Amino acid sequence: MSVLTSPSPVSTSAQRTVTNPAPSPLVRIGVRLLVILAAVVLWWVIAEVVFAANPVVSKMGPGSTVLGLAQLLADPAFLDAIAVSLYRLLAGLGIGVMIGVPLGVLFGSRALVEEATDPLVQLLRMTSPLAWAPLALVLLGTGSAAVIALIALAAVWPIVLGVAAGVRALDPG
Repeated sequence: MSVLTSPSPVSTSAQRTVTNPAPSPLVRIGVRLLVILAAVVLWWVIAEVVFAANPVVSKMGPGSTVLGLAQLLADPAFLDAIAVSLYRLLAGLGIGVMIGVPLGVLFGSRALVEEATDPLVQLLRMTSPLAWAPLALVLLGTGSAAVIALIALAAVWPIVLGVAAGVRALDPG
């Protein structure tokens, strides 16, 4: 009876690979800051030097942008608009979770249900939420309800598919 053995690996200098050590966090932060600074300088050069003669583009540089942001932050109406947008976003995400999690559990735990509904789910999932906007406006009006419904529609499918995949991956034992 013969025993087959694999030859023991021989370490040679040709087989060794040299890996570069990871840069320190301070170096990584410094490099990122330099890249951001370079992007801002490039933005300034394009907006305020290259297109200095253009009255529209020359007002889109970093200086004008920071000044405009400071003016917006001082305006109470801007903060009210942020609050309304956050309300719409959180309401839409909440509705998406309330619909998506039970559907995902159902699809992930019942193969027959998932198989039967898959064509419809794929059709609805692949339809852009922007394509639903005219219908949402007609049915729900121009207020917050249409925006919340579109956010919920955009959020529900990734939640359904993620929860279904998670349920299928659970160990049944």
